[in-house]
Amino acid sequence: MYLKYRQYGYKLEGNNLWFHSGLLGRSWQLIALTKVQHVAITQSPNQKRSGLANLEIGLASGTVKLPYISIIAARTIAERALVLIHNDNRNWI
Repeated sequence: MYLKYRQYGYKLEGNNLWFHSGLLGRSWQLIALTKVQHVAITQSPNQKRSGLANLEIGLASGTVKLPYISIIAARTIAERALVLIHNDNRNWI
């Protein structure tokens, strides 16, 4: 029998975001917000009523999706990433 259980979480520390997910375990990823290429916040009607949202963070290595986090936290993370990369003209790729 295959048990599908996923647990997501995050911790914002300065200019970094630690994201964990796992299948009855945890896999941690460090996301440097200075390396973000795009962010997207989406909400379904049910999420809107509950004050939740999905946050998609685009990196050179792929996208990271943080599902069902509070809309306030999603906006905070997105705004911090956009402020960090707004005036950064360094070529990092």
